[in-house]
Amino acid sequence: MSFSQVNLVYPKRFKPIISPFVHHHVVLSVVGTDRLLQSGYFRAKMAQEELVQASGIPYTIVRATQFFEFAGTIGYVAAEGETVRLPSALAQPMVSDDVAAAVADFTLREPANGIVEAAGPDQIPLDDFVRQYLKATDDKR
Repeated sequence: MSFSQVNLVYPKRFKPIISPFVHHHVVLSVVGTDRLLQSGYFRAKMAQEELVQASGIPYTIVRATQFFEFAGTIGYVAAEGETVRLPSALAQPMVSDDVAAAVADFTLREPANGIVEAAGPDQIPLDDFVRQYLKATDDKR
């Protein structure tokens, strides 16, 4: 049995056990998950969302934008030697404390039985976002 088969069995098999105790299943995901399925990470996030939606348990999927705290990781992954290549696609990064607050807020509400989004207040091109981080940390790339 593959990993995906095990996980797809989970909601049906365990619903009678967990549903009396879980009244609102809240999941943190990523804005754009359904548009980034070429990435294994996003395919896994999509599978997680689909499992929650199919479980029959009231739920809210909170899709958040990029965390400010991941700027360094984005730069590292996008680096080719001493060059960092990133698109100028707009991002609306959030501080992780704000993401946690948004998840807590949605948790205390009635289940949306759908997807809600949380984003930072300002749009910035992704390449500028990482460039500012690299400059602030005295990274010469």
